[in-house]
Amino acid sequence: MALEERDFLRRKLPQPRVRLFPQGFRTQHSPPHQIGMGANEGQFFFLRRDADGFAKRGVQLRESDEGTPGSGFACDPGRMFKDRANHLDEFLRRQVIEIGLAETLFYRVMSHHILMIAAGIDTSDMKLLLHRYGKARVRVLKVLRSGSQHSIKELTISVMLNGDFDASYTRADNSLVVPTDTMKNTVQALALEHLGAETEEFGVLLAEHFFKTYPQAARTEVRLNERAWQRIGIDGKPHAHSFLEAGPARPFAQVCCDGGKTTVESGIEDLLILKSTQSGFEGFVKDKYTTLPETRERIFATQVKASWLFRSKPACYSQTNARILEAMLGVFADTYSPSVQVTLFQMGQAALQAAPEVENIRVAMPNKHCLLANLAPFGLENKNVLFIPTDEPYGQIEGTVGR
Repeated sequence: MALEERDFLRRKLPQPRVRLFPQGFRTQHSPPHQIGMGANEGQFFFLRRDADGFAKRGVQLRESDEGTPGSGFACDPGRMFKDRANHLDEFLRRQVIEIGLAETLFYRVMSHHILMIAAGIDTSDMKLLLHRYGKARVRVLKVLRSGSQHSIKELTISVMLNGDFDASYTRADNSLVVPTDTMKNTVQALALEHLGAETEEFGVLLAEHFFKTYPQAARTEVRLNERAWQRIGIDGKPHAHSFLEAGPARPFAQVCCDGGKTTVESGIEDLLILKSTQSGFEGFVKDKYTTLPETRERIFATQVKASWLFRSKPACYSQTNARILEAMLGVFADTYSPSVQVTLFQMGQAALQAAPEVENIRVAMPNKHCLLANLAPFGLENKNVLFIPTDEPYGQIEGTVGR
C-alpha cells in the first residue's frame, strides 16, 4: 500500500469501535459512504470485523485513529479501493475472504454463519447430498523374489470412503475423518506384507481392511491400476531380473466393500487393436447431412476399455482374466464386423462363455477412424492402401453384456 494511502487510512478514516457482548454484537461507526464504499460493502466490512472479533474468542478490539491497521482483509479497507465492486455479491466473488484466526470449532462455525448473514445468503434449505473422499494415485512397486528369478508388481492405487463424514463438510468436525495420509501409509505397509502376483486379492484385502477398521466407513472402494512388465529376451531366453514395459494397455481391478459385501471387477483399458480388413458399415440412416458412404471394406481400429464383474471367486484371477482377453480378441480377429456394435456384443458373449465366474462385462470401443486418403487430384488411384489415422472426432460405442 502506498505511503499516502496508509496516511489517509490512519488519520482520516473513521475507525470502528467493536465490542463483543454475550448477547450479540454492538458497533459504532460512521456511515459507510464517508470512506467511499457502497452501503452493501460497508455492511459487509463491519459485519466481517465483528466475525473476526468473534473468532478471536471475545477479545475487545479498540483501534485509535493513529493505530496501524492490522493484518487480514477486514483490517485493511484500502484493499477495497484497489478492486472495488458496486454490489456485495460481486465483491465477494472478487475478494479472498479470510475467515481465519478461529481457535475452536465453535468460533469457526459462528464466524462462517456471520459471513453468510452479511452476504444475505439463506442456507436453511441447503444440505449435503453426496460425499466421499480418499487418497488417489498411491504408487507402489514390489520385487517378488523366487530365488534368482524376480518378478515386478507395479500398481497405482486409489482408496475412497463413503460413510458418516457429513460433519467434516458441514460443521468442520474432523473427529471421524481418517486422514488421507493414513490411507497412503496403510496401503504401503500392507503392500510390503501382503502384495503378491494377484492384484484382485490385494484389492480385497485393502477394501476389507478399511471397512473393518473404521466403523464410520459404510462403503470402501479400492481401484488398482497396473503397469505390466515383461522379461527382456536375451539369446532367446527370458532374463531373470531385467524387464521392459509390456505396452500401453493397463490391467486394472476395482474392489468395493459395501455393508460387508465385497464385489470384485477386473478389466483392461487403453488396449489399442486394429484389423486391416473384414470390416464394413452399411444400411444406416441417411438424411441431408449424411456424407459417409457405405462400405464393406474398411480398417477397424479401436481402443478398448472393458471391465467384468465376478459373481464368484475364480481359482486364479490372472488366469481367468487372460482367458477372457484371449476370447475377446479371437472374436475381433476372426469374425467379419458389420459394425462396431455387433463386434462389441460378440466379444462380450465370448468373454462370458470363457469365464463362468463372470456375471457381466461392460465394454467401451471408441472407433478410431482411418480415413482413405484422396489422391485423385494427383492422378493417383488409392485402392484401400493409404489411410489417414485420426484421433478425433470419433464414434463412441458402449455396451454391457450379461447373463
